[in-house]
Amino acid sequence: AGNISVDATDSVVISGSGSGLISASFEFSSGDAGNISITAPSIVVENGGAISSNTGLSGDAGTITVKTDSLQLRSGGQITSRSLLEYPETPPSGTAGTVTVKGLANRAQSILIDGLGSGVFTDTEGQGEGGNITLNADNITIQHGGILSAKTSGTQASAIGGTITVNASQVQLDSGAAITANSNGVAHAGNINVTANDGLTMQNSSITTLVHPNNNG
Repeated sequence: AGNISVDATDSVVISGSGSGLISASFEFSSGDAGNISITAPSIVVENGGAISSNTGLSGDAGTITVKTDSLQLRSGGQITSRSLLEYPETPPSGTAGTVTVKGLANRAQSILIDGLGSGVFTDTEGQGEGGNITLNADNITIQHGGILSAKTSGTQASAIGGTITVNASQVQLDSGAAITANSNGVAHAGNINVTANDGLTMQNSSITTLVHPNNNG
Protein backbone atom coordinates (compact mmCIF):
# COMPACT_ATOMS: atom_id res chain seq x y z
CA ALA A 1 0.00 0.00 0.00
CA GLY A 2 1.16 3.53 -0.59
CA ASN A 3 2.60 5.90 1.97
CA ILE A 4 0.65 8.81 3.47
CA SER A 5 2.35 12.11 4.26
CA VAL A 6 0.60 15.14 5.78
CA ASP A 7 2.41 18.43 6.40
CA ALA A 8 0.16 21.13 7.88
CA THR A 9 1.22 24.65 8.87
CA ASP A 10 -1.42 25.02 11.60
CA SER A 11 -3.31 21.92 12.76
CA VAL A 12 -4.61 18.47 11.87
CA VAL A 13 -7.97 17.36 13.31
CA ILE A 14 -9.33 13.84 12.70
CA SER A 15 -12.77 13.48 14.26
CA GLY A 16 -15.49 10.86 14.10
CA SER A 17 -15.75 7.11 13.61
CA GLY A 18 -14.68 6.22 10.07
CA SER A 19 -12.45 9.28 9.79
CA GLY A 20 -8.75 8.58 9.56
CA LEU A 21 -5.42 8.33 7.84
CA ILE A 22 -5.23 4.62 7.01
CA SER A 23 -2.82 2.49 5.01
CA ALA A 24 -3.50 -1.24 5.13
CA SER A 25 -2.77 -4.56 3.47
CA PHE A 26 -5.63 -7.06 3.92
CA GLU A 27 -7.80 -9.66 2.14
CA PHE A 28 -4.97 -12.11 1.40
CA SER A 29 -2.70 -9.40 0.07
CA SER A 30 1.01 -10.14 0.55
CA GLY A 31 2.13 -6.53 0.17
CA ASP A 32 3.31 -4.23 2.92
CA ALA A 33 1.10 -1.56 4.39
CA GLY A 34 2.38 1.95 3.80
CA ASN A 35 4.15 4.31 6.18
CA ILE A 36 2.34 7.33 7.62
CA SER A 37 4.04 10.63 8.44
CA ILE A 38 2.21 13.62 9.95
CA THR A 39 3.77 16.99 10.74
CA ALA A 40 1.80 19.85 12.28
CA PRO A 41 2.04 22.19 15.30
CA SER A 42 -1.19 20.72 16.70
CA ILE A 43 -2.74 17.28 16.06
CA VAL A 44 -6.07 16.10 17.48
CA VAL A 45 -7.56 12.63 16.93
CA GLU A 46 -10.96 12.32 18.60
CA ASN A 47 -14.42 10.72 18.66
CA GLY A 48 -13.25 7.43 17.19
CA GLY A 49 -10.94 8.91 14.56
CA ALA A 50 -7.80 6.94 13.73
CA ILE A 51 -4.31 6.96 12.32
CA SER A 52 -3.47 3.38 11.40
CA SER A 53 -1.19 1.15 9.33
CA ASN A 54 -2.23 -2.49 9.62
CA THR A 55 -1.50 -5.74 7.82
CA GLY A 56 -3.10 -9.18 7.75
CA LEU A 57 -0.81 -11.66 5.96
CA SER A 58 2.88 -11.74 4.99
CA GLY A 59 3.38 -8.02 4.49
CA ASP A 60 4.65 -5.74 7.24
CA ALA A 61 2.60 -2.97 8.79
CA GLY A 62 4.00 0.50 8.17
CA THR A 63 5.70 2.86 10.55
CA ILE A 64 3.80 5.85 11.91
CA THR A 65 5.75 9.05 12.66
CA VAL A 66 4.04 12.01 14.28
CA LYS A 67 5.91 15.32 14.56
CA THR A 68 4.04 17.93 16.58
CA ASP A 69 4.21 20.30 19.52
CA SER A 70 0.81 19.16 20.81
CA LEU A 71 -0.86 15.75 20.33
CA GLN A 72 -4.29 14.95 21.74
CA LEU A 73 -5.94 11.53 21.48
CA ARG A 74 -9.36 11.78 23.11
CA SER A 75 -12.84 10.25 23.09
CA GLY A 76 -11.66 7.06 21.42
CA GLY A 77 -9.02 8.58 19.12
CA GLN A 78 -6.33 6.03 18.27
CA ILE A 79 -2.96 5.52 16.61
CA THR A 80 -2.41 1.87 15.65
CA SER A 81 0.10 -0.27 13.77
CA ARG A 82 -0.77 -3.97 13.88
CA SER A 83 -0.32 -7.38 12.28
CA LEU A 84 -3.81 -8.85 12.62
CA LEU A 85 -5.27 -12.33 12.25
CA GLU A 86 -7.85 -12.25 9.44
CA TYR A 87 -8.31 -15.99 8.94
CA PRO A 88 -7.38 -18.70 11.52
CA GLU A 89 -5.95 -20.99 8.83
CA THR A 90 -3.48 -18.34 7.65
CA PRO A 91 -1.87 -16.56 10.62
CA PRO A 92 0.00 -13.43 9.55
CA SER A 93 3.78 -13.54 9.28
CA GLY A 94 4.32 -9.81 8.86
CA THR A 95 5.53 -7.49 11.60
CA ALA A 96 3.63 -4.69 13.28
CA GLY A 97 5.08 -1.24 12.65
CA THR A 98 6.59 1.24 15.06
CA VAL A 99 4.83 4.37 16.31
CA THR A 100 6.96 7.42 17.14
CA VAL A 101 5.73 10.75 18.50
CA LYS A 102 8.18 13.63 18.80
CA GLY A 103 8.36 17.39 18.51
CA LEU A 104 8.80 19.58 15.48
CA ALA A 105 12.31 20.41 16.64
CA ASN A 106 13.15 18.04 19.49
CA ARG A 107 10.52 16.86 21.97
CA ALA A 108 6.82 17.65 21.73
CA GLN A 109 5.54 20.14 24.28
CA SER A 110 2.59 17.99 25.35
CA ILE A 111 0.89 14.67 24.69
CA LEU A 112 -2.61 14.04 26.07
CA ILE A 113 -4.37 10.65 25.90
CA ASP A 114 -7.83 11.03 27.38
CA GLY A 115 -10.77 8.64 27.59
CA LEU A 116 -11.66 4.98 27.19
CA GLY A 117 -10.52 3.60 23.84
CA SER A 118 -8.08 6.45 23.34
CA GLY A 119 -4.43 5.59 22.91
CA VAL A 120 -1.53 4.21 20.95
CA PHE A 121 -1.68 0.51 20.10
CA THR A 122 0.66 -2.00 18.45
CA ASP A 123 -0.23 -5.67 18.20
CA THR A 124 0.93 -8.86 16.52
CA GLU A 125 -1.37 -11.88 16.23
CA GLY A 126 0.72 -14.22 14.08
CA GLN A 127 4.44 -14.88 13.61
CA GLY A 128 5.96 -11.43 13.15
CA GLU A 129 7.32 -9.15 15.85
CA GLY A 130 5.18 -6.55 17.54
CA GLY A 131 5.75 -2.84 17.02
CA ASN A 132 7.57 -0.47 19.36
CA ILE A 133 6.00 2.72 20.72
CA THR A 134 8.16 5.78 21.48
CA LEU A 135 6.88 9.05 22.94
CA ASN A 136 9.12 12.08 23.41
CA ALA A 137 7.53 15.11 25.09
CA ASP A 138 7.94 17.63 27.87
CA ASN A 139 4.62 16.67 29.45
CA ILE A 140 2.71 13.43 28.93
CA THR A 141 -0.73 12.97 30.48
CA ILE A 142 -2.76 9.75 30.21
CA GLN A 143 -6.13 9.79 31.93
CA HIS A 144 -9.72 8.51 32.15
CA GLY A 145 -8.90 5.08 30.74
CA GLY A 146 -6.42 6.19 28.07
CA ILE A 147 -3.75 3.64 27.23
CA LEU A 148 -0.40 2.88 25.65
CA SER A 149 -0.45 -0.78 24.62
CA ALA A 150 2.12 -3.03 22.89
CA LYS A 151 0.58 -6.49 22.75
CA THR A 152 1.32 -9.91 21.31
CA SER A 153 -1.04 -12.85 20.99
CA GLY A 154 1.19 -14.45 18.36
CA THR A 155 1.27 -18.12 17.50
CA GLN A 156 5.06 -18.39 17.30
CA ALA A 157 7.94 -17.52 19.64
CA SER A 158 9.10 -15.05 16.99
CA ALA A 159 6.03 -12.87 17.72
CA ILE A 160 7.77 -10.88 20.45
CA GLY A 161 5.75 -8.00 21.85
CA GLY A 162 6.84 -4.44 21.19
CA THR A 163 8.69 -2.19 23.63
CA ILE A 164 7.16 1.02 24.98
CA THR A 165 9.58 3.93 25.59
CA VAL A 166 8.43 7.15 27.22
CA ASN A 167 10.87 10.07 27.48
CA ALA A 168 9.50 13.15 29.22
CA SER A 169 10.04 15.80 31.84
CA GLN A 170 6.75 14.99 33.58
CA VAL A 171 4.49 11.95 33.21
CA GLN A 172 1.04 11.84 34.80
CA LEU A 173 -1.24 8.79 34.84
CA ASP A 174 -4.69 9.27 36.32
CA SER A 175 -8.17 7.71 36.58
CA GLY A 176 -7.66 4.29 35.03
CA ALA A 177 -4.79 5.15 32.71
CA ALA A 178 -2.49 2.31 31.68
CA ILE A 179 0.83 1.60 30.03
CA THR A 180 0.91 -2.09 29.21
CA ALA A 181 3.04 -4.61 27.34
CA ASN A 182 1.22 -7.94 27.42
CA SER A 183 1.59 -11.38 25.90
CA ASN A 184 -1.48 -13.58 25.43
CA GLY A 185 0.37 -15.90 23.05
CA VAL A 186 3.54 -18.00 23.20
CA ALA A 187 6.11 -15.22 22.78
CA HIS A 188 7.73 -12.83 25.25
CA ALA A 189 6.03 -9.60 26.18
CA GLY A 190 7.89 -6.39 25.41
CA ASN A 191 9.60 -4.03 27.84
CA ILE A 192 8.41 -0.70 29.22
CA ASN A 193 10.94 2.11 29.73
CA VAL A 194 9.78 5.35 31.35
CA THR A 195 12.09 8.33 31.87
CA ALA A 196 10.47 11.23 33.73
CA ASN A 197 13.17 13.70 34.69
CA ASP A 198 10.86 15.91 36.78
CA GLY A 199 8.56 13.24 38.13
CA LEU A 200 6.11 10.41 37.49
CA THR A 201 2.68 10.76 39.12
CA MET A 202 0.22 7.85 39.22
CA GLN A 203 -3.27 7.75 40.70
CA ASN A 204 -5.63 4.81 40.15
CA SER A 205 -3.50 3.80 37.16
CA SER A 206 -1.01 1.08 36.21
CA ILE A 207 2.19 0.25 34.36
CA THR A 208 2.26 -3.49 33.64
CA THR A 209 4.01 -6.22 31.69
CA LEU A 210 2.01 -9.44 31.74
CA VAL A 211 2.14 -12.90 30.24
CA HIS A 212 -0.68 -15.41 29.95
CA PRO A 213 -0.53 -18.16 32.64
CA ASN A 214 0.18 -20.77 29.95
CA ASN A 215 3.09 -18.74 28.53
CA ASN A 216 6.52 -19.67 29.85
CA GLY A 217 8.18 -16.52 28.38
